Amino acid sequence: MKQLNKILIVLFLTILAFVPLQQVEAKNTVDAYNSAAQYMVKQVPNPTYGDEWVVIGLARGEAQVPANYFETYYQNVVKEVKALKGKLHQYKYTEYSRVIIALSAIGKDPKNVGGYDLTKPLEEVTNVVWQGVNGPTFALIAIDTKQYDSPVRAQLVNAILQEQLPDGGFTLSGETADLDLTAMAIQALAPYAEDKKVGPALQRAIAKMNALAANGYNNAETAAQVITAYAALGLDATEHVQKMITFYNAADGGFKHVLTEKSANGMATEQATYALAAYNRVLNGKKSLYEMEETNNNFNDTTTGWARPYIDEAVELGLLKGYADGTFRPNNHLTRTQAVAIIVRAMKITNKENAPYQDLGNMAIASKNEIAAAYEAGIIKYNNGTFNPNKKITRMQLGLMLMRAYNTQHAPYVAKANVTYSDTAHLPAEEQQALAFLAEYSIATGSNGRFNPSDPTTRAQMAKMSVQFVKGTMK
Repeated sequence: MKQLNKILIVLFLTILAFVPLQQVEAKNTVDAYNSAAQYMVKQVPNPTYGDEWVVIGLARGEAQVPANYFETYYQNVVKEVKALKGKLHQYKYTEYSRVIIALSAIGKDPKNVGGYDLTKPLEEVTNVVWQGVNGPTFALIAIDTKQYDSPVRAQLVNAILQEQLPDGGFTLSGETADLDLTAMAIQALAPYAEDKKVGPALQRAIAKMNALAANGYNNAETAAQVITAYAALGLDATEHVQKMITFYNAADGGFKHVLTEKSANGMATEQATYALAAYNRVLNGKKSLYEMEETNNNFNDTTTGWARPYIDEAVELGLLKGYADGTFRPNNHLTRTQAVAIIVRAMKITNKENAPYQDLGNMAIASKNEIAAAYEAGIIKYNNGTFNPNKKITRMQLGLMLMRAYNTQHAPYVAKANVTYSDTAHLPAEEQQALAFLAEYSIATGSNGRFNPSDPTTRAQMAKMSVQFVKGTMK
């Protein structure tokens, strides 16, 4: 079954140590994050090569930073890379991984940093593994941040698995599992939970992590790694966050390494900050800490206009993506296949059977599965065996799909009041219901008294409609 390993892991965690979802008080997570973020900005006013974890924590937590803070980091990194002629270190290849993660977090291209491709050295697997398990761990995290093309992805996965101890844990040397390294390995392997080799290994690693974490934490950094591992799995880490918060130092806004320290520690604050960012992202339904494809949203054709905030949020939620040339193309029309894909993605539903339509032809299997999932959920209808996959979807058709999607997770929608436009009186009852649904949840409204139900839907309109649908109906 497609989701079997992921389901097993969730059940496994439930049995071992899962904590029912409950947010720590805002002052203990959001405020602590903001305080720690400002502490780091104060300590590192001119970020440069070596400050990657500062940049990652600030960028992924969406901290308020001074203007050009991230650009300053980037320009400093470019200077350093040029000075080093692209060779960051002879042996420590985690240097490349760390910079790739940071550049990805701020929307920069690590494949062209002053003319050097920093992802290339990670293809030298023999050198990557020289440092031990943390070498392939962070190399895999780095190339997966934006799914960079790499011929060694499978080799890196295997390199991590080969380092697993008999008890399920990981260590840098010896036979005693280290909690930090075990949690880090879980972070790297989490996206591969459905792989038949990775799934069982991941379950064993999680069991060992939980067993070690049950003894509590001697320092903030270890708690941070466990929290980040839980977040990578999409699971609640509230129990561990509460323990890490005890290392928070209100006097200066940072985190102490150990409780006996009188002031904040830089490394502890860096790790605690990105762990809180990871935790808060899970609570807010955002992509995980190291899933950074949405940071490509510096689109050169959406710098202004009403749709920009919706486009940014739709990309952040993983509902829409931009194009390789740096554009979003907000005025392009959406096809029926594309609309279904976005709705299915938002609802996280899958299919059990194939769709009954006869016109899907040689479409990608993923698209066929998304159409089948929408059909099984009742979001789309049979329509004499045709789906018209490449036809532009109208505003009314999309509205109907969204209301039907709502009905799969709630009691069938009943309009509280009629919504009328000068061009919709002729529409049938279900579509009238959909118009009321769209208006009630601020998903779509008309203009100048018209709804324009037959007009094709643009990508900009879909960005707003999908964001409002998710925020208004899927809380």
